[in-house]
Amino acid sequence: MLRLTELKTDFGLFYIYSKDNKVIKATFDPEFPKTVGISIKNKDYFKALENYLEKKFNSMNSLTIDYTNELSNFSQRVYKVLINTKVGATLSYKEVARLSGNPLAWRRVGNVLKNNPIAILIPCHRVILSNGKLGGYKWGLVLKEKLLNFELTN
Repeated sequence: MLRLTELKTDFGLFYIYSKDNKVIKATFDPEFPKTVGISIKNKDYFKALENYLEKKFNSMNSLTIDYTNELSNFSQRVYKVLINTKVGATLSYKEVARLSGNPLAWRRVGNVLKNNPIAILIPCHRVILSNGKLGGYKWGLVLKEKLLNFELTN
């Protein structure tokens, strides 16, 4: 059975969908999740999100993500790069492509980020254009800027 948890954050209402005690989607949109190819144990996810929102960045658990066959190897590599990006740091689409093993696939990186099922903790908001501008963000540039500023201020 699919469970929805609504969480009020400083960034707006956040929707967390879980099934079988695993988070399968976390988003700023109340969209019904399709097959997303990823899951994280509820207790691990909620603890990591709580730490993030309390700015306990150094104590955030490293998430164990379960990937399914619906998610391509490239998408998995992109998400792993993002999860391992330092809080407050940014990477360009080209850097993410290179670190994911396909330096020419920077547009493909954008498509992977657009479909990110776990907002905030798979930090697609940390990916910017090579010229230092914000680029795009599924939930809007205002929110992307808020998240980046949140990570930079203590």
